[in-house]
Amino acid sequence: MSEAAPQAADAQRPSPEEPAPSGIDLEARLTPSREGAEKEYADLGQNLRHYANMRFAQLTLFTAITAGLAKIALDDSGGASPGARAALYAAGTIVALAFWVMEERAADYWHHFRRRAMVLEKHLGYRQYSAKPLRRISATNATRSIFLLACLAWLISLTLLAAGRI
Repeated sequence: MSEAAPQAADAQRPSPEEPAPSGIDLEARLTPSREGAEKEYADLGQNLRHYANMRFAQLTLFTAITAGLAKIALDDSGGASPGARAALYAAGTIVALAFWVMEERAADYWHHFRRRAMVLEKHLGYRQYSAKPLRRISATNATRSIFLLACLAWLISLTLLAAGRI
């Protein structure tokens, strides 16, 4: 067999550093050696921790920005014109949507790494991620509800302002 054939096969195989495209079986990418699987499992733990921390930091920043916008927009001292208030309501909506998208993307990566860790656990005999308690309301869904409510509040405020009710 020529050297080109194994190289062509290697070129088609996703590298372990790349995230698995949707439709790729994570089980098929199982690291062959126990040592390699343990190293990858440790890296996955670090990745999970990173994305969990990032999600928390994003939520904290979102809360601070939203509170600041709300404080200015809802100030009754009469300093903000209706046009300025409309701009603040629109900015609040855009901020909520932007942070929602960032949360969804970070959650996608977190769930991807967790699924891969569960695959490795079968190989290694671990149960840290595969034996987690099931909940009806997840942190991801709770965070989604925060962003949804924020978007609705800003849009309702913008609508009421446009209708002359506030």
